[in-house]
Amino acid sequence: MRLNYGDLITFEEPKLIDDRWRVNLKVDYPVILDDDMTNERMIRFLSVGRVGQLEFDHNYVPIEVTSREECDKTLDLHLTRWRERTERIVVESTARNIARIGRVREALNPMFVLIHSLAKNQKISFSEIEEMRRPAKKQEYASLLEHDGIMRQIDGGYTYGNAFVSILNNLDASSRTDVDKIKEAVVAYVIEQNYSVIREVFRVNRLDPFTHLESCYYEPSIQADKLLHRKKSTLFSRYNSLYPPFSPNELDPILYDLVKAGSLQEVKPDIFLGVEDAFGKMQQKSTMEEFVPVAA
Repeated sequence: MRLNYGDLITFEEPKLIDDRWRVNLKVDYPVILDDDMTNERMIRFLSVGRVGQLEFDHNYVPIEVTSREECDKTLDLHLTRWRERTERIVVESTARNIARIGRVREALNPMFVLIHSLAKNQKISFSEIEEMRRPAKKQEYASLLEHDGIMRQIDGGYTYGNAFVSILNNLDASSRTDVDKIKEAVVAYVIEQNYSVIREVFRVNRLDPFTHLESCYYEPSIQADKLLHRKKSTLFSRYNSLYPPFSPNELDPILYDLVKAGSLQEVKPDIFLGVEDAFGKMQQKSTMEEFVPVAA
């Protein structure tokens, strides 16, 4: 059997169910992790779980067999799900930092415009939205903000929703009168709650290079269960192996925007480290996910 399935796939103990022997095929996927400053090397195993099944009759004649190709395809799906979940965890944990980035603010300008008016005037009328450029797009964002509790409808327009009031109350006293701080906090909340909606429904893909590059740093650190030092070249190489490629000259300003926003820190020239506060949030969230890193 092992010759057919390779070294990654292992077999659970056979179970007799309805006169049939069933054997689950599972994978603990190995990942090699390096710290680019200390040269420490670690091996971790992602507990992927079941990728296929073998079934035999009581005479041990095969009845149903998952092929090696099907197992590989299932493994790829599991790994893709792990990466997508990890990226979601990273975005949720760094949303406040992402909301500070100039190009992200430009990409989400309709949302910032609505929140600005709401923060400054405590309400915004339907007629004011209609007078704006691309009013239909503004109304789509208004619907999203209403869904998230940022705004609620009143006669003739919108005012603060419950989530907006909660965000405002959680700011320090000086920030509660700072419109820019309010916008940053509210947009961070919306990104945290609805990142996939913003990308897929509103088709705002200009956030992708920032969230992808963040994930290129934090995913290995989550797997290692500690912050790793990563060279700029390591991050760029990983990015281009996982996502539509960018040149180093294109990725460089994205990386330093993340540093300026507080998502990453440059501890030595071209050596980058994550941020403890954000990483702590990621660790808490990742322990609740299906795929938990298992130490070698």
